[in-house]
Amino acid sequence: MGHIFRFVQRAILCVSTLLMVTGTMYAQDTLTIPAPSTPPSGGPEDWSNRHVIYTRNGSVEDMLKLRDDPRFLNSMLQHYIREHRSQTGPPATTGWNEAGWGDNSLREDTSGADTPEVKPRRPIPRIRNKRSKVDWSVSLGPTAGIAMGETPAVYVANYAAPSCSNDFIVYTINAAAAVGRPGQANLVGLTNLYTNGAGTGFCSGTDPSFLFSYAIGSGGSPLSPVPSLDGTKIAWIENRTATHAYLHITKWVANQGASATYPAAVTGVFSNGACIPAGSSCDGAIDYTASTYPGCSTAFIAANGHSDLYVDYPSNSGFISANNGLLYHIKNIFSATTSPSVDFCIPVNPTFETTPSTAMSGAVYDSVLNQVFITDSEKIYAYTVNASAATANFSLAASYTYGNSLSNYNYQTGPGPLLDAFNGYLYVFSGYDANSNTSVTQLPTSLASAVTVKLGPKSANPNPILFYGAFDNHYFTNGPKSALSTLYSCGTDSTTTSAQDLFAISFNAITGLANTTPAMSSNKNVNPGGNNGLCSPITEFYDGTNDRIFVGMGEAGAASGANVVTMWNVNTQLTNTSGPGGTMPTPTASTAATYPGGSSGTAADNNANSTAQAENVYFSTEQVGAASTVVPATTAYNVKGIYTDGTTFLVTGGLDHDGNAYSSNLLGASVTWNGTTYTFGPANNLDAWQNTTITLPAGSFSTLEILAASVNGNLPSQNFIVTYTDATTTTLTQSVSDWFTPQGYPGESVIFSTAYRNIYNGTKDPRTFLIYGYSFGINPNKTVKSLTLPPVKVGTADNVVVVLGVALAANCGGKDYCAVKLTQTGLQ
Repeated sequence: MGHIFRFVQRAILCVSTLLMVTGTMYAQDTLTIPAPSTPPSGGPEDWSNRHVIYTRNGSVEDMLKLRDDPRFLNSMLQHYIREHRSQTGPPATTGWNEAGWGDNSLREDTSGADTPEVKPRRPIPRIRNKRSKVDWSVSLGPTAGIAMGETPAVYVANYAAPSCSNDFIVYTINAAAAVGRPGQANLVGLTNLYTNGAGTGFCSGTDPSFLFSYAIGSGGSPLSPVPSLDGTKIAWIENRTATHAYLHITKWVANQGASATYPAAVTGVFSNGACIPAGSSCDGAIDYTASTYPGCSTAFIAANGHSDLYVDYPSNSGFISANNGLLYHIKNIFSATTSPSVDFCIPVNPTFETTPSTAMSGAVYDSVLNQVFITDSEKIYAYTVNASAATANFSLAASYTYGNSLSNYNYQTGPGPLLDAFNGYLYVFSGYDANSNTSVTQLPTSLASAVTVKLGPKSANPNPILFYGAFDNHYFTNGPKSALSTLYSCGTDSTTTSAQDLFAISFNAITGLANTTPAMSSNKNVNPGGNNGLCSPITEFYDGTNDRIFVGMGEAGAASGANVVTMWNVNTQLTNTSGPGGTMPTPTASTAATYPGGSSGTAADNNANSTAQAENVYFSTEQVGAASTVVPATTAYNVKGIYTDGTTFLVTGGLDHDGNAYSSNLLGASVTWNGTTYTFGPANNLDAWQNTTITLPAGSFSTLEILAASVNGNLPSQNFIVTYTDATTTTLTQSVSDWFTPQGYPGESVIFSTAYRNIYNGTKDPRTFLIYGYSFGINPNKTVKSLTLPPVKVGTADNVVVVLGVALAANCGGKDYCAVKLTQTGLQ
């Protein structure tokens, strides 16, 4: 696939040269754009890829202007090249049609005539690998996950081939940050993504690995992360206090931080876009609402509730707002030689300057028009970006009121509007529109008119947000001028107005305007049980064979909603009668109710490869899970590892068989980790396990948790073996630190720290000794039977792992928020 990708970009560049020679290419009075770069083999995908879309019917001139925009190139990958990657026949090497691009795909069209509808050739289905449908879930900590409606960011190093070491996903965590044992990260990266609980994925193991885990600043991050073009930096927002936002640029280093609750601090200093010393990690924080700038003569310090950062990669600049209603332009956002800074801004809604509101959305930038669009939940605004003016500035081009003036700005738009750049349309979603309904409004980019599609009554949910919908592959192929093109969105249920249903919006094939009567209305099957709850932002993924949408459903911050993710096949438009026997359609697949609070926004890895476990979706849960099931001591303990203070015991006894033990006085009767309480074995007696097989309670689980430490030295790469009732096994490899010398191994968390240990003669060793926690993914589709612990290290008498507790969970383990990966081909 890589040669097709590079060919397409080279072909676009060749056409651009021809147009410049003939003088037909439009002048681009926009942000300063560097010379075209070398065609990338991979790149980032963040929240904005769902908000700025590029259809196949765009003109050559417009496509040429976007030749260095990774969103455009990513859209080509997802909706054009994947289709032809599925075809049989010789590889595409020359000619537009041979590359799989129809004559209508990259046709210059200045006549204003309708673009003929393109019908993708029917691909030959690929053989699908039947594997565990829920691949892994990893703890993000007990306080929060990624914020409601926000989306993790994916970086794929090479679209043509999955990489276990170079592809990664980034989660922000909306929890106060702290370095400690335990602590809490607010920015984490995971790699080794293509694994599953059965250990049969493309990558080895059953879990991803923490690429990095940082606690930076002191606040949580309420918004989506944005990777740099090369993936080496992450831009993200921290609300340090309830009234103060910071923009961070973090340059990460692999293997810093072991887990979300065992994070690291950055080690270097951020200076002029780089880290000092070289090779270290560092973070640059911009207190961007605390200063005045050209266009904003007064500073209004504020937090940021919903305004995601939009990065224009070609110009290395960014757009962001805050709860103060100002729109900021940031230059040198990912520069390696100059620190980023705000160079101009403009007040959008002056009301928020003195009465801050979370109503400001994220901004989206149209590089063809050189305009940025942003909403305050009642109006959408268009600003021209005059970055090259003598005094750089924003100028208001237009605005349009779509929300209700009685809403008091409490019905937020969320991350931002959707922009169809080539067809010149914007789509804004509202839970309380100008007609007192829930709706989606389609507007031309001039904001001169609008078509509003009712999606139920106004929302009565405590979080009255209608998150953005998603277009199907027919829309990406033909734009809105096709009867096949569809926008899928949720809307408010007509009876339970605190719940949401699924809708399908069709378009007039002549005008391209949205039809005001949805093709599918109020499909309740997206919300099993009909409980209160919100849909997540909808994510569409076309793999070259099937077009699917993914929708999470739940009540954020509660376990009372449906707590599911549904997948819908949208190869053909869903209607009120397109289900079996003319009924309302149902999901192609649905998870069990195992995602408390529903899901965050969903990211999809960009990989256009048929390798098993290499096309996936990722999200966070929005509420903690249930406590894990603690494994009872039906298997006899064989170690005396805990003694009350002052008790004497054998010099060959204790946890390490060298006369040393944990203090029962310090440990107490139990310890709670990830919301699960583990009761220690009886002090002064057999109370721990080593080098044995532990019987597990029968059941199907996705996570195994272990409390343990090694004695008489650290033990890298220890194998824990789970045996299932069908006699198959999963081997879990984990390095385990000595109870006195913590190594911070990946996947290792300190869960208890003691100020001394007891010695066999009744005295104390006044140093710090630790208990560690480990969490593993296991096969959720099988019934567990036993856990075999690692043996004593060869050549030693007593260098071994000692286990003090074991638990099993149906989620990521305990009462935690989870980062989750599901396969594209189905759900559990």
